[in-house]
Amino acid sequence: LLQSNKKAYYKGLNMFILRQINSKINTAHISMSFICLMLFCTIGILSTGMGANNALNSGYKYCAPYDASFRVKDDINIKDKMNEYGFDLNDYADKYVEFSLYRDKEETLTKKAVFGEVSEYIPDNARMYYMNQPMYLIRLSDFNKLMELQGENKISLSDNQVAVYSDYAESTPELKEPLLKFIGMNVPVTISGKSYQVNSKLLTNGIVTSPASGIMLALVVPDAITEGNKVIETVLSLNCKGDVKNMQRKLEADLYALSDKYGDKKEEIKITAATAETVKSIAAGSKAIITFIGIYLGIIFLITSAAVLALQQLSEAADNRKRYNILQKVGADDSLINAALLKQIAIYFMLPLALACIHSIVGIKVANDVIAGVGHINAIGNIIITALLIAVVYGAYFLATYFSSKRIVLKSFIM
Repeated sequence: LLQSNKKAYYKGLNMFILRQINSKINTAHISMSFICLMLFCTIGILSTGMGANNALNSGYKYCAPYDASFRVKDDINIKDKMNEYGFDLNDYADKYVEFSLYRDKEETLTKKAVFGEVSEYIPDNARMYYMNQPMYLIRLSDFNKLMELQGENKISLSDNQVAVYSDYAESTPELKEPLLKFIGMNVPVTISGKSYQVNSKLLTNGIVTSPASGIMLALVVPDAITEGNKVIETVLSLNCKGDVKNMQRKLEADLYALSDKYGDKKEEIKITAATAETVKSIAAGSKAIITFIGIYLGIIFLITSAAVLALQQLSEAADNRKRYNILQKVGADDSLINAALLKQIAIYFMLPLALACIHSIVGIKVANDVIAGVGHINAIGNIIITALLIAVVYGAYFLATYFSSKRIVLKSFIM
């Protein structure tokens, strides 16, 4: 392509630069491919690693609204069941709320009732995996008790109103926006053949302490609507009394002891539990791992790529000293030779980086879609930080390579 443009081809030492690159393309393409792959890993790991870390920070903030929560499938009274095991929750908490998640008895109410109206705004992962899942119903009285336990304001609904609930929404703006759009559309929701208006407020306070966000989408409904409907899950949330941290540790220790005693008995009902301290510990561990992978490995790949390119170009500069010496003898001045050297090194450095950036566009998008399941990612901010880091480290190696190569070439002129 460049040879067809005679003006550009014969300008300065462009012909010499092109010949230099062509002479090395057959031997250098394998190493350049590996460098491109490492740079792709650098961009992807740094961008998505920092994004995942931030997403976990925001996501876990809504995962521990209470000191502890217990969960069990079906309609089972958790407090009574724990008492059967000799485990009295009153020893750990003065206040707790036990509530149920219901499913429409006709089993026709799914998340599509909300998501279907705003499907073009819903994140891909939600559209693919959650559209046809059953819509949970939460009794208004239970929700208000949960808010009271948090010290938050209660809500009120008329007999023909329901409210949209999602504890994902605050940490995932990609989900919150379409839910707000749905509420603004004033589209009624049909439950057991009857239409209900949607309340103007989106409810987002967490109601379950769990390592992962508890409920992506549910409806808070007047108590009468849940009569005759099937209980899918029962949850008990509590706040510990006394020294909260020590009480949580005691609760965890006693639960582990109880699990060791009854855990192997298949006929026993499986009740899961999580404390706020457990959730925070999981968050800290996840953040430490992601920070290591996202920053340490990303920087190692970046430095390795730049170092390999630098050594390759310094070696070529040493091998090509005679060629540059001949250029000087035929009349090329130092400025032309320096410009040719700069262009050649720039091409070698920028070509794998450009290809890695193109591949990263797809890679980062896919990774961000996956990470969005645990929280919001500021993709632009992470990409800017990664770009600045690459510009500093990669640019430093590029300049060091250029000035070192220039010194090698100039040394051949003196000799």
